[in-house]
Amino acid sequence: MSVLSVRTREKGTAHGIPRVYFSCHPDDFDDYFDVICGDIFRTRNCAVYYGPEVESPANEAELEELLGSMQLFVIPLTTRYLEEESRSINREYGFAMERHIPVLPIAVEPGLEAKFAARLDQIKEGYGQIQVLNRCSTDDTERPYEKKLSDYLSHILVGDELARQIRAAFDAYIFLSYRKKDRVYVKELMNLIHRIPFCRKMAIWYDEYLVPGESWSQNIVDAMVKSALVVLAVTPNITEKDNYVVEHEYPEALAQGKSVIPAELLPTDPEMIRQLFPGMMDLVDCHDQEKFAKVLEASMKQFVSGKTEDSPEHNFLIGLAYLSGIDMEPDAEMAVDLITDAAEGGLLEAMDKLGVMYLNGQGVATDYKKALNWFSKAAEQGYSWSQYHIGEMYYDGKGVSRSYDTARMLFVKAAGGGNQAAQYEVVLLDQERQNLYRDAMDGDEEAAMLLKVLFGKKS
Repeated sequence: MSVLSVRTREKGTAHGIPRVYFSCHPDDFDDYFDVICGDIFRTRNCAVYYGPEVESPANEAELEELLGSMQLFVIPLTTRYLEEESRSINREYGFAMERHIPVLPIAVEPGLEAKFAARLDQIKEGYGQIQVLNRCSTDDTERPYEKKLSDYLSHILVGDELARQIRAAFDAYIFLSYRKKDRVYVKELMNLIHRIPFCRKMAIWYDEYLVPGESWSQNIVDAMVKSALVVLAVTPNITEKDNYVVEHEYPEALAQGKSVIPAELLPTDPEMIRQLFPGMMDLVDCHDQEKFAKVLEASMKQFVSGKTEDSPEHNFLIGLAYLSGIDMEPDAEMAVDLITDAAEGGLLEAMDKLGVMYLNGQGVATDYKKALNWFSKAAEQGYSWSQYHIGEMYYDGKGVSRSYDTARMLFVKAAGGGNQAAQYEVVLLDQERQNLYRDAMDGDEEAAMLLKVLFGKKS
């Protein structure tokens, strides 16, 4: 990802872990980048990407492509961010919203929530209807910032253990070989492959997953080893002299005994291809979907025989791969289809995940009604995390009337199922009630009003 720089926990590899984009007013970067990264890394292993403030970079298309692969945009919210123009607020925020990539505004100054809602709704109606996470709150009746951040990230970013389960669920891996200048066609090729039913649950590895500082050649060798076959993206660019595919990737594929399918994306001289890639099969027009599918299926059949399945559990894991871009390009449409199939097949984890997606605008437009519907389906069957999430909706007043009594009731149910997060919330809510009752008895009218509104009790 040459357009962006990256920071990871303890300077580890960025390969294979969730991707977060840090978007800010340029003058806020030095003040808050290290701080926010530290907050995130304490609770989640992920890679935080960032880039320069450039209004019209020559590689704008590449930048947008990389931003589209992020699982989350994080914004340090300041007065400067809201009052001054910047690429972050003018372009990147809208980009994330339109792509249904969750946005997490973290207020690093007090009292910005209402101003944020008004400013962003000026840009486009609905942009400001995102809950702000307040890093500098001094209200001891609120859940701590660290707890809120940890809960949010756990809902959005796939953890290491789940990522291992997802990778084990792929039917097979396909190694995609291409020239860098053909990147725009590569996206088309990946889409063509994944629209073939036989290939829908296969991972496609390509070198966009490499990041600065990692061993380029060794990572490519390792990726090819675990791949069942190689698909070569063919355009006239592949015939140019001194290119990495001809000089390194194709010889490596031959050395490993991999089948190589030349997928013709643009008309290319077949004789030149035969000279540059001796022993390779004839060009396959990948736009002839039926023919391309037959060639792929014939080449892959031996690797996936007896492995493909259509269970709710399998659909769910592959859906998460498409949603989070785990060893494949993110594809929200495919993710929603697969996770919905799993939910409709009765998998409680899938019902809960759909609820989370609609609650946070992850891969879909935010829709509290649909979120509550999916949470309720799982909660009715005793799924503690869905009970917990409905409790959160009542605690925050998202799509429902805010009620701490109702939230507590739901947290108690979830806690009864062994949910430790819910157990924590019950303790916290009881403490909030006690604090408000104490203040109300001391004559604090605001506390008395909150006690009645939030807990349904008279002072």
